[in-house]
Amino acid sequence: MRRLRLPGLASVRGRGELRAREQPATALQPGDHGALVYTEAEDAADLCAGYLREGVLRGERLVMSVPGDLRIAVDARLAPPETNALETCDPASMYADFDAERAVAKFEELVASGREPVRLLSGPDAGAVSGVELEEWRRYERLAHDRILALNVTALCVYDGKNLPMGFPPVAIERHPLLPRNAADLLRNPDFKYEPLSSP
Repeated sequence: MRRLRLPGLASVRGRGELRAREQPATALQPGDHGALVYTEAEDAADLCAGYLREGVLRGERLVMSVPGDLRIAVDARLAPPETNALETCDPASMYADFDAERAVAKFEELVASGREPVRLLSGPDAGAVSGVELEEWRRYERLAHDRILALNVTALCVYDGKNLPMGFPPVAIERHPLLPRNAADLLRNPDFKYEPLSSP
């Protein structure tokens, strides 16, 4: 596996079989699944705010469930109309008593509760997943990817590379089809291999 570098950002894009194409982070489309690994919330906030801002322009429903320091940094970059359009959920509640199927079902319920296309910005709180086995987290991301495709959600996952358990950031590389080359561009992740749910 390619070694993950954490000084800045890392993100991904998703379809089962991806077409390679370069485009800005804010150009994510429904069904896309990216990941961003960061070490400082302030470093990640511009990309996250731009991602959400694009959703406002497209008339999408915005849902954010990220650690508190990142939420504050993102909120500070959004204009009041953008902030007012944003639904926020506490990641501690989304990932509490973690079970991969149950966590995915919670996000499915969120998506089903409205009619607009959903643009999701989400990431686990370190405390909520401190006891989660790495294989169970891999299974969660695998399940989530299939549901993102099936429900036509636009999703950007954020990983706190400083505070999450050490094995978590590499999962961003394994399980997400889009990663950033820099702070603005999300590119196809050559390390991503789509695994159908029927695979062992």
